[in-house]
Amino acid sequence: MSLKEQSIFLTHLPTGCTEEDLRSCFAVKLGILEIDAVFLTESNSAFIVFENASQVAVALERIPAVEFQGKRLKVGRVNTARDVELTRLVHEQVTKGGATASPLKTPEVKQDTTSSLDLTGLLAQLQTLSPQQKEAVCAALGGARPKIPQPVFSPPLPSSRVNMPTAPGQSFYSVMPPRLANFSGDPSAKGDATFQQWRYEVRGLQRDNLYSEALILQAIRRSLRGAAADVLLHLGETSTLKDVLSKLELVFGNVLPAEAILEKFYTARQLQSEQVASWACRLEDMVTQLKRSSSLAVSAIEAESMLRTKFFTGLKSTQVKGALRHKFDQGDGFDKLLIAARVAELENDSTASVNQTTVLDNTMAKKLGQVLSSMTKLQERMDKLEAEKRTGQFQKQYIAPQESRQGSASANPAQPKYTFTGTCHKCGQVGHKRNRCPLNY
Repeated sequence: MSLKEQSIFLTHLPTGCTEEDLRSCFAVKLGILEIDAVFLTESNSAFIVFENASQVAVALERIPAVEFQGKRLKVGRVNTARDVELTRLVHEQVTKGGATASPLKTPEVKQDTTSSLDLTGLLAQLQTLSPQQKEAVCAALGGARPKIPQPVFSPPLPSSRVNMPTAPGQSFYSVMPPRLANFSGDPSAKGDATFQQWRYEVRGLQRDNLYSEALILQAIRRSLRGAAADVLLHLGETSTLKDVLSKLELVFGNVLPAEAILEKFYTARQLQSEQVASWACRLEDMVTQLKRSSSLAVSAIEAESMLRTKFFTGLKSTQVKGALRHKFDQGDGFDKLLIAARVAELENDSTASVNQTTVLDNTMAKKLGQVLSSMTKLQERMDKLEAEKRTGQFQKQYIAPQESRQGSASANPAQPKYTFTGTCHKCGQVGHKRNRCPLNY
């Protein structure tokens, strides 16, 4: 195995960082103790050589998430150009007798170009040696390799250990609990999940076995709101995951007996404003409660038969029922009936939408015709009045206003009625004054 394959290259190291600091970080924060050598460079970077190549993949995965002395490190594999520099550093340490690495700035060592040693062959042989053999070689070259005291490593709590399925045989330590949907126990709360949905998420976490009970319990405490949080508060901080789930099931779970659920199931009908999908979900919820009931055990075959029968007979639309009749008579299952019902519902909605649009168009056309007819009649009357005004024919319809009661003929019947015989100064006709001219009206 080459030196390049069992090494990594770190950058963005803090100023003043030492080899002991890096070894302590790898041991405490990453759980990696099998480090063969650490070579610090002048550009705030370092080469880390592991005893086996399996630790390289672990380091590449975990280092980006680790904060070292207030900074985030960048890590990468050793490429061809860096492999030359790493080979030089290894040679310098071997020729110096395994001296300890200094802080970031490493003093330059002039190489003896006149040396007759076969450095390439020597390095190839060193890479094949075990750690104990390397120690013996360093001691034979003039100085024993220093024993760096290993820091006391406190492994994470067992409750935070997660076995990743993508890396068999390896472990990943996480302190972040999973995220659950909020639950308050109030059906009118906006954005909250129902208890059945919330309980489904918790059971999924337990079944996946990716998180410990302590992390799941912490996630539950963060997700509860309102009355549900008060229930957990009354249990106390020493309650276990089993105690919490049992108490919440008692307070917010289904408490109806199996007989009542069965009666509710057989009397259920699809509501007028309810979609086919919602109707199917409502039936499945009741059947699930019956299957979990201890007093009335319903098998999977019985549940399928109940679902398909009740789903078909409880549909509100006769058109949808007609479209599903042949599938129901053929004995198709609940899933196939649901798909066919949704297709029929969409087709009926499209047809109803087209019909409604047609009715609206007809109504608007009828009203528009009435308005146009009224406007035509009004225009004809206006034209007729204009013509009469120009020809003076409307004077035949003029009726002079009656005389006032004071001085009228009824008050003095013997007095003859006064008749004006002069000429109107407005129209030029005889028989009326200007203030009673027909043109004024």
